[in-house]
Amino acid sequence: MANRAYLVGSENADTAGPNEEGINYDPDTEILAGASYHLPVFWFSIFDESHLKTHAIQEHKIETFVADVDTAKRLLQQRRATVLATFPQCESHWNAWTQLITEAPFKFFKIDATEIWELNPDQLKQRLPGAVRWFCGGCGTKLTYEGARWPGEVHVLVGTMDDPAAVTPAAHVYVAHQMPWLHLADGLPRFSTVPSEGALPE
Repeated sequence: MANRAYLVGSENADTAGPNEEGINYDPDTEILAGASYHLPVFWFSIFDESHLKTHAIQEHKIETFVADVDTAKRLLQQRRATVLATFPQCESHWNAWTQLITEAPFKFFKIDATEIWELNPDQLKQRLPGAVRWFCGGCGTKLTYEGARWPGEVHVLVGTMDDPAAVTPAAHVYVAHQMPWLHLADGLPRFSTVPSEGALPE
């Protein structure tokens, strides 16, 4: 299933995304970064509200961003202190991000979030609430995430634990998206998505 967003570099100011002839940029040479199911907060450090555009395909209109490179670099520098004050453990990632933007040989930066929009156009904001994601300062591995959709919770990625078997599950989440061959018969509560949205009936 399509679920990716892309940060795109380009020589023109057209919005990025599919059109009647296909994708309107070269994915081999113009994609600077990609993300699944979300838009990384660092990406927004090079855009402001004046860069909000509408990408049209057939009868659909999808909100996106396009910024010229000079403005993007200026915003990047202006927001450095604020970003690092908010995410003090992410300076190495910010420095790598800054290098990517300052060395990119393009005239414009854009976001193509069409695939994420296609997941559910009518509920995009509800399905993609803001989240803070934490990464290892040494290798960049995703560690945890938290956000308003999960009040009082910090979600830890099991693959980052030294001993995942030491943690006993208390419930199953996002079972509406489980594979058809997976059968859960351990008696734990099951949630279609997250606990705050209600448990499934037994």
